[in-house]
Amino acid sequence: MSRAIEIVLKDSFIKLVGVYLRSFPRAYFKAGGEPADYGKNFAVYKSVIESYRDDVFRAAASGINKYLNFFLIRADASVDEFKIIYFLGRAIERRLSERGLAPMAKAHSYAMVGLLDFRLQTLDIKKPRLTKAMILVADAAAWEEQLGQNGCYLIYKTVATTPECVEKAA
Repeated sequence: MSRAIEIVLKDSFIKLVGVYLRSFPRAYFKAGGEPADYGKNFAVYKSVIESYRDDVFRAAASGINKYLNFFLIRADASVDEFKIIYFLGRAIERRLSERGLAPMAKAHSYAMVGLLDFRLQTLDIKKPRLTKAMILVADAAAWEEQLGQNGCYLIYKTVATTPECVEKAA
């Protein structure tokens, strides 16, 4: 099923990679990146994403598939933007971390949190304390340790679908 999800979501993954690339500069500086090193670091960031694109797409699709299977959710109607942002974002972050690129992985995590926040804002929901908490997790590079495999996604999705938030957005 992962391969089917990868095929179906490939266009969404490609578009979101572009969004991540455009989001990286702001995230890089928010994460404390050195201005003098930005050009070199952005080139490496972009190179890793491009070099491991298929691997990242497979990892994101696999993560989505495992999530859907664990929670017994049908794939056809349940792959929302939050899932795509989170699972693709985590797959990219892991590739950066595996290659010893912790500062870029941190900046990328900031970009992921920013995109998840932006998605909430499109629903007229702002949760600055949530953002602050997720940035603390990104700073510590402790996604799995603090939130488990899918905790970040579950938190954002739950916030987006709570009755008071749904009513507010309607």
